[in-house]
Amino acid sequence: MIKNITDRIDIIFVLSLIFMEGNRMTEEDLTQNVERWEMLAQLKHTHFVEVWKFITKDLVWGEYLKYQQIPNDDPVHYEFLWDPQTHAETSKMKVLMHVAQFNRADLKSYPELYEEALEAEIGIESESLRER
Repeated sequence: MIKNITDRIDIIFVLSLIFMEGNRMTEEDLTQNVERWEMLAQLKHTHFVEVWKFITKDLVWGEYLKYQQIPNDDPVHYEFLWDPQTHAETSKMKVLMHVAQFNRADLKSYPELYEEALEAEIGIESESLRER
């Protein structure tokens, strides 16, 4: 599944975005973020079409991401969520650690995400998460 370092960076980026956006992200928002990321990164060997193909083919088909229609949305929109395979292979805390390291920040610089990741690590669900 993860064939090279570029794929690894891409999956960490995508999982981070989804986690930081409340564990779900619309297709439009993810597309905009990937485009912005690629413009800023100016990657030489990866182009938007390839990253989008990686997301929609490798990650969705590999059951790392769930791609589903947003209920009761008119016009119809789709969203991405973490799939069970992702939960089996990583954790919200590990993803948050990558985000903090990338931004040269402390985990507690993201208090709500840190709380959610910590609760996921110890297997509890806070009231704020149950209300979502």
